[in-house]
Amino acid sequence: MAATSREAATDWLSDPGRMYRFDDAKLVVKEHHVECRTLDSFAMSPSLIKVHAQGCEFEILQGSQDTLRQHSPALMCAFASDQISHLVSDFGYRPYAFDQGRFVPGLAQRPVTFTWYLTDNHLRLAPGVP
Repeated sequence: MAATSREAATDWLSDPGRMYRFDDAKLVVKEHHVECRTLDSFAMSPSLIKVHAQGCEFEILQGSQDTLRQHSPALMCAFASDQISHLVSDFGYRPYAFDQGRFVPGLAQRPVTFTWYLTDNHLRLAPGVP
């Protein structure tokens, strides 16, 4: 599991709602330093971006603004927020939850994890969109 800190990793694992029969005595946490790059630095042209990054979704999307502007990929974002919605709205995205086989306007509510950010063009291509 990747986390931004040792504390974040151990807190996540020790949550009884996440790990069945978690035994802290068997936990091994190692730290590794990794190079971080923006999505824009890869110069890709994705049609879909899935972002699920332990609370760093906003920062990742900040580093993806050129990609969003140029290619308008659909976004599948874990634990979306008003802050994320505001950032991507500048590129024509609006939030949708996928519920009972269709996209419904607004942020996904728990227990649903992902909010989809879609443009008008995505909505024209998707069946069953209001």
